[in-house]
Amino acid sequence: AKLREPVAPAGARDAVIEGMRDGIIVLDTETRIVDVNPAARRMLGPQGDDALGRSAEEVLSGWSFVSDNLRSGTESQRETRVGEGDSARDVEVNVSLLYGRGRRVSGLLLVVRDITRRKRAETELRMLVHALKSTSECVVVADANDEVVFVNDAFARTYGYEKHELIGRPSNLFWSPR
Repeated sequence: AKLREPVAPAGARDAVIEGMRDGIIVLDTETRIVDVNPAARRMLGPQGDDALGRSAEEVLSGWSFVSDNLRSGTESQRETRVGEGDSARDVEVNVSLLYGRGRRVSGLLLVVRDITRRKRAETELRMLVHALKSTSECVVVADANDEVVFVNDAFARTYGYEKHELIGRPSNLFWSPR
């Protein structure tokens, strides 16, 4: 028996693209925007509402790397910002080449992911790590197995250890029973 390739229901691809959280922007070889999904429109703000047919440089100001990809025939991944002020968002942009007949480049596909929450969490984490490292109070952090995964300089200095001597050791070695 000959196996048949599965066939997606009519409109399934459009439903997926239209319902994605990631923004999808399609550019032609002149870097004109020929398609934008709703997520990309939201991320671009007012610029996204009338983006179709406009040049990427006009709509995506500051994204010169997009034109560079088309000229060089390369793909890339970049982090950048969209919007201004309180509505500014950090985004990750994956640029892929689109191919037409004869394997000629026919445009670009931009997949835009909002990474604002992640960037804020990374900033907060850096601040917390700095605070833990620089406090004069002794700090030791153990994992779920009660093994030391972090000690600050104050702890190592107070107890006369090098930090590398403490990492991986059971944390109960440092506490006296009451």
